Amino acid sequence: ETNFFVNVHVYASGVNITTEQVLPGKRINLGLAYGEYTIEYVFLQARAPKAGNRMELGKITTETVNGEEVPITVNLNANTSKIERTVPNWEG
Repeated sequence: ETNFFVNVHVYASGVNITTEQVLPGKRINLGLAYGEYTIEYVFLQARAPKAGNRMELGKITTETVNGEEVPITVNLNANTSKIERTVPNWEG
């Protein structure tokens, strides 16, 4: 069992609409309605021996698109109703 995990925060109009905890190598389905969302990845490590005691390692809130660093954004609509994203690796 790993002691590393990622909280995936999904925002619509700046409001956090869902947060899902993702373990390495696992898939999740968020089932979001059509719209524009921004995503934030928060990397955490559980601290032994206390269960639930977590240490934030860092966040990834941007990605590089056409050489420019921009917020991580997804748009769901009738033409793009399913998007698969891979959680980036934490290299901090």
